[in-house]
Amino acid sequence: LPLPLRPPLRRPRSRARVGAIVAPRGGMVSGVVGVVVVVVVVVVVVVVVVVVVVVVVVVVVVVVVVVVVVVLLLLGGGDNGSDEGIGAEFANTSYSLSLPIPIPLSLPVQPSARYQPKSLQTRASMEIGVWGQF
Repeated sequence: LPLPLRPPLRRPRSRARVGAIVAPRGGMVSGVVGVVVVVVVVVVVVVVVVVVVVVVVVVVVVVVVVVVVVVLLLLGGGDNGSDEGIGAEFANTSYSLSLPIPIPLSLPVQPSARYQPKSLQTRASMEIGVWGQF
């Protein structure tokens, strides 16, 4: 009985020795994996920060443009058919891309004849309605 039990005891020892030799390699592999994970996390954080900064810049630019357009619409006039407002310098050109081209009040537009709306939405809807007639 003692003789058959000895070879199974020797095999785990040899496997243990192989495991001891492989263990440093496994440690190095896990270290490399750790470094890769750290690099990936850093890259993801940098990408997220860049995306957030770009989104914030775009939002700020959009807000500034909207505020400028609102101020120009409110201060630019155009209710009396004058050449003030956005696109006044392009009003006489054929490649005009500006929306509020001055329109005289002689056109049959009832809302503008009754009152002069001061809110941006009402004025924009009036101008779009006037444009729809052409």
